[in-house]
Amino acid sequence: MSDTPQPDGETGTAERVRIERWFLRRGLPQFIADYNARDDVLTRMVPFMLLLVALQVFGAMDVGWRWWENLLSLLGAGVMVAAGWVGANRLRGRPDWARPDRVGVFEVIGLLVVVPFVAVLVATGFDASQAATLVAVNLLVFGIGYAATSFGLLSMLRWAFIEMFRHVGSVLTLMARSLPLTLVFATFLFLNAELWQVASDFTPVLFGLAVGLLVLVGALFVLLRLPAEVDDLRTFSSWDDVLAVAANAPLGEVARNVKGTPSVVPLSRRHWLNVSLVWLFVQSVQILLVSVLIAGFYGVFGLFTVRESTIRQWTTLGEGDALDPLWRLSLGGGEMVVTWELVQVAVFLGAFSGLQFAVQTLIDDHHRKEFLAPVIEDVREALAVREVYLATISSDR
Repeated sequence: MSDTPQPDGETGTAERVRIERWFLRRGLPQFIADYNARDDVLTRMVPFMLLLVALQVFGAMDVGWRWWENLLSLLGAGVMVAAGWVGANRLRGRPDWARPDRVGVFEVIGLLVVVPFVAVLVATGFDASQAATLVAVNLLVFGIGYAATSFGLLSMLRWAFIEMFRHVGSVLTLMARSLPLTLVFATFLFLNAELWQVASDFTPVLFGLAVGLLVLVGALFVLLRLPAEVDDLRTFSSWDDVLAVAANAPLGEVARNVKGTPSVVPLSRRHWLNVSLVWLFVQSVQILLVSVLIAGFYGVFGLFTVRESTIRQWTTLGEGDALDPLWRLSLGGGEMVVTWELVQVAVFLGAFSGLQFAVQTLIDDHHRKEFLAPVIEDVREALAVREVYLATISSDR
């Protein structure tokens, strides 16, 4: 960063920590300088790994054993974990019982491979295949947990829902403008017997895959526009422009120190992936709101308009086949039923309408500006804060 004065060391460090926490709360941990697995990701996963091992050790207890035998097995597992903990700390030059500030392959293998393997091996009478299966499951769960922790997926999801509630009014207004055309098309499908016949043949797994395919197509449409969007957002004309965008972030005194012209710092692959996930999560939660509302509408609409006899005609059920509704309700001398077919048709139309809504916001500039305004605001703010953050690091060095 050009022409950036040197801030006080302690002040700069405190401000850097505040900004890094700000990144974490918004699901952007990859924006943190020197962010790595040993120091930042695996250390935060230690409680999760300990909980996973504890659940598996308890699950390995045999009800056929005597109480003291189960107690000894628990104590043995506890001793193994404690010995590994102390041993790892001594190898790292830390106090014996200190919480690790760095976690590596040794600790991960000890917690997720050695301890569960030995505990289950003893509990199952030395059944190596069962113990190996448990270790494989552990590594799979660890991989999912690592990805979620590394990219702050839980914080990202939480932030996405907060943003949805902040901007729910604008989303609903935009939805109301485009809803008439969507409802006309979706209602035509809803009152079509072929769609109900397809729904009646769906198994839950196949239905989930069909809806997931619609979600995947919508996500691809969103991601295809992302590079061009972000390239525009990460360019700032001056530090005044940067600080105006990042006015609500905890920048502290460093905001007064930056001068000159901000440079456009390239985004690495990890940065691009993190920004893409934030963009995708925030926009997906907004589209989810639209899909849920439309699915709910058709669920209620079908409850009042589609009778049991109609469901039999529209599906593959014969007159003698039993209809097993999820819920029956008598109202005004008539009977309304909620069936699995109605739920599937309503959810399918909700997902399809959400996809249509997402595509419309991408091809219609007016809808795009209104719908993407919250996402653009959040991402541009994060990129502005990153500019100040990198300027702070540059000054500290």
